[in-house]
Amino acid sequence: MENKLDEIRFETEYLEKEKASPLQIIRQKEIGISRDVLEAKKKSEQMIAVARRKATEMKEEARTQGHEEGKAIYHEEMEKAKAEAEKIRSSNKKEITNIRKKGKENMSKAIKEILGLVIPLGHD
Repeated sequence: MENKLDEIRFETEYLEKEKASPLQIIRQKEIGISRDVLEAKKKSEQMIAVARRKATEMKEEARTQGHEEGKAIYHEEMEKAKAEAEKIRSSNKKEITNIRKKGKENMSKAIKEILGLVIPLGHD
């Protein structure tokens, strides 16, 4: 494309130096229009390249941000699950302690009941 622009510039310079006939004036206008079209095409291609680069950067940024947000949510939910598990463990420990305490309290009563059934007291 750069070569084509150089060629158009050369032709424009040549036509400007020569005494222009109507046909040459038309040709000069055509060359000017062609130059403008090529320059616009070059500029639009550059704009498209910049837009593609920006789009790629935006996608990468969104992917990174999504990954980070996902990790944060994962860790938050894991902490909630750990807290709930600890709460259940703590509740179970208290329940086990209460059951053992009641068992110890009732052990002497149970032994007396069993002995009373096996060995009747007071019949010597």
